[in-house]
Amino acid sequence: METGVNANNDDTKITEEEKKNINNNADNAISNEGDIKISDSSVIEEPKKISKEVQEYFVGVPESWEYVEKSKGWFIIETSKNYKFYFNKRTQEKTWKCPKEVEELLNKENLNDDIENGNNYEQGENNEFQNEISRDNESKNKVDEEMEKIINGYKSLLIEKEINEFSKYENVLGNILYDNRFMKVPKDLRKDYFYKLIKEIKEDKKNELKMLIENFQSLLKKFENKLENLYDHKEDIIKLLKGKKEYEGNHTKQWKNTRSKLLDNYLEKLIKEKESRLEQEFEQDLWDFLQTESAGVWFKIKNTLMKNKKYELISYEKKNKLFDTISKKILENRKHNKSQTNRKHSNNQFERHDKNQKNLFTVFLHERLKYPDVEKSLEYFLKHKYLEDKKFDEIGLISNDILNNENYKQIFLSDKDKYMIYKDFINNYINLKIERFDKLISQLSINLINKSLEQIIQIVDENNKIFKAIKPKHLEPIFINWKKKNIHEAKKIFKNFIIKSNYIKHDSDQSDKYTKLLIQLSEDVSYRRLDCVPDEREQIIKDRIKEMKKEHEKNKNIAEKLNF
Repeated sequence: METGVNANNDDTKITEEEKKNINNNADNAISNEGDIKISDSSVIEEPKKISKEVQEYFVGVPESWEYVEKSKGWFIIETSKNYKFYFNKRTQEKTWKCPKEVEELLNKENLNDDIENGNNYEQGENNEFQNEISRDNESKNKVDEEMEKIINGYKSLLIEKEINEFSKYENVLGNILYDNRFMKVPKDLRKDYFYKLIKEIKEDKKNELKMLIENFQSLLKKFENKLENLYDHKEDIIKLLKGKKEYEGNHTKQWKNTRSKLLDNYLEKLIKEKESRLEQEFEQDLWDFLQTESAGVWFKIKNTLMKNKKYELISYEKKNKLFDTISKKILENRKHNKSQTNRKHSNNQFERHDKNQKNLFTVFLHERLKYPDVEKSLEYFLKHKYLEDKKFDEIGLISNDILNNENYKQIFLSDKDKYMIYKDFINNYINLKIERFDKLISQLSINLINKSLEQIIQIVDENNKIFKAIKPKHLEPIFINWKKKNIHEAKKIFKNFIIKSNYIKHDSDQSDKYTKLLIQLSEDVSYRRLDCVPDEREQIIKDRIKEMKKEHEKNKNIAEKLNF
């Protein structure tokens, strides 16, 4: 019963002495109430006391005393024979009939109990419904996980049996029919998944080989300085690279054949580059020696240079061809110069001389001005399209040590011509650097796409010699195109990774699972490559989750097929 009462503490308790008195005097209540009678055969004219033994025989003895909450001193006393007796401690009133006050309080209490029980029942029903939903979701997830294991087992079987994209389901069925991994797949899905999985396997191998090639090329780049001196010793190069994970790869026969071809192509490239540099040096030596000597000693010079070990990589035929070409040009120049001397007063002779002077100035700029002040020059060009009334030597675009050079003093050109030639030189210088940067950046790994333009320049120009005189802004368009192309490729690789990794489920967009998913994905390089485009990377992940939701809806009935 309720705890709130409208009586003092003495009214809510019955002492042992009071219990004894109630027991001894209950006969008065019995005789007074008339509800319980000993005999109906005679009329009792006046109250008659009933003995204790008779009373106990008919109604039993009191067994429990319960206070009626919020009443004015009422107790309900139950006897051993299930009779209820009412006693008021305040007034000492005793009765077998339920007093009106007690009846009203009991009815009110029963009503409250009914309401409470109804609420508890409704809450229980809601809880059961929620539990049912939870059990249903758990069952669906279990089905998805089980199906995923079955499909992965099917895929492993196809890989194990070396089944490729050219295989037909009916032709290879005999090889896989009785394998447990095949039999677990629902019958109506076996053929569809067969063709789907062999495509995945092909794509997996393709991506793996591509990654192996990139890693191996990076390894060759890393050891480039050492390999340059071993270009004709393939066995020594293999010893140097052996044991490196980029060299060993996946240990398959296909990778070994691919690696051998890559190494052969790389060595061939090294040889060609070295041969090209040596040819340029050989050609320059011929020019330097033959120009200053008479034709009578040319063959002696030729034989000395051809026997030099430095040029042994150049073929004998190539050396002879270079000698013939250069000696012919020198003879033509001498003949031409002699002709110019004979006709030095003619207009044609003057034009040729002027052209020669322009060529000399151009060559002089290329030889002496390795690091021109490009930005200062461009700023001056912007303000002064032509030189106008100023002298070229006084505008400060070329340093004094070059202006004081004896060869420069022998160049007789107008200031206007020098200015225009210098403008062309600067523009050509910028274009050459852009072309060089384009060539170098195209050889870089896709793993560098998160690097800034300045960092990329440092990578391709470690010694700061190639692009020292040019600002990054001139190279930025090339960098942007390279980055855009590689980001596109990196997205494709990441998409393939999240499909093959099986990290993403149909419910991966739930907050706690999504956070855990990102941690798992971030451990792979294909995820980190896209740090430069985080929003696009996140969209790829969300698109994959949508695909998994559709797949989940499509396969909802798989539980029945798998006897779940």
